[in-house]
Amino acid sequence: DLGNRIEVFPNPTNGQFRVLLESNRKRDFEFELIDMQGRRIRQQSAQNVQGKQEVLFDLTDFAQGVYLLRISSEGAHTLRSIQRN
Repeated sequence: DLGNRIEVFPNPTNGQFRVLLESNRKRDFEFELIDMQGRRIRQQSAQNVQGKQEVLFDLTDFAQGVYLLRISSEGAHTLRSIQRN
């Protein structure tokens, strides 16, 4: 269980996008951006998330294409596909 809600927007993106997290209790989140060759290109975290919190990502310096965002918390994880235009 990764919390009550996870949203990624805008998607597709021209570079910057946000992840909206909503959790009814304090938890830590880890994020990994992965390119289509399976390489981790960025890693980021959000600590003590409770309620709503946005996390900003910037793909401006990366090539256009599809990226995966792996979101993990307390042993659970989910993947979101990000289209960089």
